[in-house]
Amino acid sequence: MFIEILLFVVLVLLIIVLLGQRKLKIGIVDLKEEIKKVNAEKKSVNAVSSVFPEGDMDELIEEAKEIIIEYQKVSAALLQRKLRIGYARAAVVLDKLEEQGYIGSSKGAEPREVLVEEDSGK
Repeated sequence: MFIEILLFVVLVLLIIVLLGQRKLKIGIVDLKEEIKKVNAEKKSVNAVSSVFPEGDMDELIEEAKEIIIEYQKVSAALLQRKLRIGYARAAVVLDKLEEQGYIGSSKGAEPREVLVEEDSGK
């Protein structure tokens, strides 16, 4: 009887150890996946930066400021037509204008609110 109890305890301990190692392996796999995701996000951010060089963006943003002051409304479609750029670049310009406080936040499909007027010269 004592030997049976001792074998049972050893078996339970062995199972606990094996499960602990399995969880450790699962944790390492999860961590590796998380690292891969972060690296992929960094690559996509770097790709956007290289596609839209800062100097070109500065010029586009200045032109966009003139357009939004003139029309007192702004949308990606308006910037695409007036600046002859694609949607991705127009969206980046909108984000920059919002960061700089020239336009309000997105309201779905409606044009964004322009927060500056011609006289303010912000």
